[in-house]
Amino acid sequence: MTEQNPTAVVPFQARVAVAVAACLGDSSAADLNERRLRFLEEALEVFQAPGPDGSPGLTEGAAIQVVRYVFAKPPDPIALEVGHAVLALAALASAAGVDMAAAGEADLLHIQTNAASIARRHAAKPRIAQ
Repeated sequence: MTEQNPTAVVPFQARVAVAVAACLGDSSAADLNERRLRFLEEALEVFQAPGPDGSPGLTEGAAIQVVRYVFAKPPDPIALEVGHAVLALAALASAAGVDMAAAGEADLLHIQTNAASIARRHAAKPRIAQ
């Protein structure tokens, strides 16, 4: 039997995967299209959120223009697009004066401590045709 290293740091992505599986179940956590829908939902909420100075977020019309632009191009491999999304989020967080890592840790703690209510809200979300 090997000893666990109590000072070993579990990467954020691995901790999120465990928390999402605990909250929503393994099948939902592993469902790529479900995760894509939830990612788009959160990205759109960031898109419409007011700035830290109270400036208005962007509009549905602007989002539709971006959707049309994106879907007019051929898709790149998902790993490349995930990298682009991470960089874009980091740049957005910097521009907004938000500590991306701290915001992520705070939301992970929220998921871990409110799993039952999050699971209920998730179950009530509309199912999108994929």
